[in-house]
Amino acid sequence: MIRSMFKGILMLFGLCMVVGLIQGIRNPLPQQPVTKVSPEEQALGRDIMARAYAVGKSLSMAGSVKPTSDKVDAMSRQLQTKMGVAGSQRWFKQHFEAGFWQGWKAR
Repeated sequence: MIRSMFKGILMLFGLCMVVGLIQGIRNPLPQQPVTKVSPEEQALGRDIMARAYAVGKSLSMAGSVKPTSDKVDAMSRQLQTKMGVAGSQRWFKQHFEAGFWQGWKAR
């Protein structure tokens, strides 16, 4: 009894997998356009991440309490103002947070 129920469930699962595979082949996801990043932006992003890494590592080594997301956001805005970067806040914040949290984990 249990064996036959298990076989039925497995067959249903296999059938669903086949149907999903066929639908994926017939209707693939649309391709996202690839945006090219200039070498200057790449260098600036690496610079931001390096500075944020240094800040995160120095704070963690000093025994600071792990900051909240709002505090990290405030630090990124402060560094953006200090560096004089006129780019979008979101772009800068993403690079800053990535570098900061990598630095924080590196202790």
